Amino acid sequence: MTGGTAALSCPQLLPAPTISGPLNGAECVQDGTSPGAWFRWLPVTGVGGRYPYHIHFHRVGVSNCSEDGSNDNPPDCWMYDQYTSRTVTEHYFSLEEGTKYRWKVRGVCTDQQGDTVLGQWSGIQEFETRPKIESVSPIGPENGENLSAPQGIANVAVELRWAEPPCGPHNYMVQVFESDSDNAITTISVASDNFVTVYMQKGKSYDWWVRVTGPRDTTGYSGKWSFSTGGSGD
Repeated sequence: MTGGTAALSCPQLLPAPTISGPLNGAECVQDGTSPGAWFRWLPVTGVGGRYPYHIHFHRVGVSNCSEDGSNDNPPDCWMYDQYTSRTVTEHYFSLEEGTKYRWKVRGVCTDQQGDTVLGQWSGIQEFETRPKIESVSPIGPENGENLSAPQGIANVAVELRWAEPPCGPHNYMVQVFESDSDNAITTISVASDNFVTVYMQKGKSYDWWVRVTGPRDTTGYSGKWSFSTGGSGD
């Protein structure tokens, strides 16, 4: 255990730390651009000042791990059994994407005689990490829809819409093609919104697709959807 200089004496009881995050029920947890999270809690203070801490966490559903966290044997249940230094009240862990975890923390005091007091565990917090975004799907106009085009206009306003993947908002790239062409006639970057309005020539057929663009996720383009803009222009 790394705890720095031993305390002169330890209290008979160390209270449970208060966890500040990730908290129970948190979703889409990810700190930074890589899968992982900072585990944070408020310091426990007492006779010996600040104490080192003992962290346990595990994936939900791991065999031999009790749902209430009462099984404290790390080889059987808890993925991680970590002591921190006495001044640290946070620790970063690399985690798996789209996975539920439970975790808890307690203070630990060792005095100059080598006697150790294990503090009370915090409440167990369950959270879910941010999933990897694999794709995005168009939702409108309906695939193959022939849009009505008012008389007397040359260009038709078309709102392209797609389903927002979980843990948004995201940034997107949209491309529009004339049907039977592989050369995009327009490429549009969209920040946060899951729709964009384009103005297309009346009386033509078009294809379009969309993808998510960084920084945390970048997907390939969706399948192409098509629409047409009514009769020929006046």
